Amino acid sequence: MYLAMKTPLTRTPVPKISLEKWAVFRAVVEEGSFALAAERMNKSQSGVSYAIAKLEARLPSPAFVMNGRKAELTDWGAYLYRQAVILLDQAHAIDRNTQLMAEGWEQ
Repeated sequence: MYLAMKTPLTRTPVPKISLEKWAVFRAVVEEGSFALAAERMNKSQSGVSYAIAKLEARLPSPAFVMNGRKAELTDWGAYLYRQAVILLDQAHAIDRNTQLMAEGWEQ
């Protein structure tokens, strides 16, 4: 059993962009369109557009450029996509391991 260790009274940083927004971002990149990402995420297309707009508002430069009706990744966006995949895969692993532990199995 693990016990919480005493740490100095410092604030734990909280990410400014939620896992949900990173998941929407990943879906847009992998599906190639906001409409298909909306379908994949079971959201409205306007909900996906809103999530991407909120995500991009937090970024120092755009992740996408519009080429007609198609959103294409910038170099910055490609970097963020690779990082988002790692982040979301880790979050899924934590969820999966938590479930396994709840069922009585430990790694």
